[in-house]
Amino acid sequence: MMHTSAKTGVDAIAAARVKGVPIYGETLHQYLMYTAEAYRRPNGQIYHTYPSLKFRESQEVLWRATDHGATQTVATD
Repeated sequence: MMHTSAKTGVDAIAAARVKGVPIYGETLHQYLMYTAEAYRRPNGQIYHTYPSLKFRESQEVLWRATDHGATQTVATD
């Protein structure tokens, strides 16, 4: 899974790994550092990425995923 940005992606990776599927998760630093709230800042468009930034719940899940194994890589384009 490339550019995992949301809770749903982390959940899908974790569920597949429990079933023994050899799948690995990757997220980007901006999903760990920023949420959709950044779009409300002055010049908020500079935070846009694809997939778009999500809300705090997904950000928290992404951080936890780096600890429990659903995310193996934090990368950047």
